[in-house]
Amino acid sequence: MNIREYYQKTAKACFCVAWISLLLAIIFFVCHLLQLFKGDLLIFVIPIIIFSVLHFFYFRTYDKRVEKLGDKPMQTSGQLLSIDHVLVVFMPAPTLRMLLFDSKGLLLGEVRDQNMRWFMWLIPNVVSLLLPKRFILLDSDGQVRAKYHTRAGLTNSMTIYNADDEIIGGYRENWKDSLIKIKGIIYKGNQSEWIAVESKANLYSLQLKTIDKKNVASFQEGWMPVEWAKRFELNTPIITFSSIITEQERVIVLGFLAAVLHHRDH
Repeated sequence: MNIREYYQKTAKACFCVAWISLLLAIIFFVCHLLQLFKGDLLIFVIPIIIFSVLHFFYFRTYDKRVEKLGDKPMQTSGQLLSIDHVLVVFMPAPTLRMLLFDSKGLLLGEVRDQNMRWFMWLIPNVVSLLLPKRFILLDSDGQVRAKYHTRAGLTNSMTIYNADDEIIGGYRENWKDSLIKIKGIIYKGNQSEWIAVESKANLYSLQLKTIDKKNVASFQEGWMPVEWAKRFELNTPIITFSSIITEQERVIVLGFLAAVLHHRDH
C-alpha cells in the first residue's frame, strides 16, 4: 500500500458509511409513515443525516486527494528502520493499525494488533483500553520485525521483543501519573533506563532524549514541509529519528509510540 491507496480505501469506506446511514434514515422515515413506531421522527433521523453528510464530506476530501496525487506509479519502500522521517497514518480499525510512510508517500511498514478480529469492533473503547494487547511491527514486505506486548490495566506499560522473541526493551508507566499525562521510562533489554518520558496526554509534540540528554527522536503534528503537504494531511504526525540511533533503538521508539497511541484516531 502507498498513500494513494490509503486515501482510496478511506474514501471508499466513508462513501459506504454515508450511504448506509442515509438508507437507515430512509428506513426510519418509511417506518414512521407506516406507523410501525411512534415518537418524534426528527430525534432519530436528524443525527443520522448529519452523520451521513459528514462522511460524504470526508469521502469527497479523500477523493480529491487521490486526484491531486495523479496516476504516477508509487511503490513500497524497504527503508523501515533506516529512514529519518516517518509519517504516521491511522487506518480505521477496532484497536491499532498504524501505517508508516516516508515523505514521498511510500509505505515503510505498519504497527498493528496481532489479534485483530471483527468482534473487536463491538467492544467499547473504555473496555478495550483496559485489555492486554499484542502488536507487531511489519515491514513493507509483511515480515515481522518486532513484537510489542502491553499489560492489562490503566497504564501503557509494554515489553518489546525482536522477531526472534528476545526482549530488547520496554516502557514502564506509573499508573498514578499516567491518569493525567504521559510519564514513564523507556528501557533497553538489560533493564537499563534509556529515556525518561513526560508529556501532556494529547501528545501533539514530544522530544525524546536519553537520560544523559542526547536527542533520540521527536514526534510532532501540525506542521510539515510544503512538498510533503501535497501528499499528506497537514496534521499528519511525523516521527523524526536521530541519525545516531540503531535499528533496534528505532524499534523501541516505535513500540513506545504504539503504547501511547493505540486508541487514537481510528
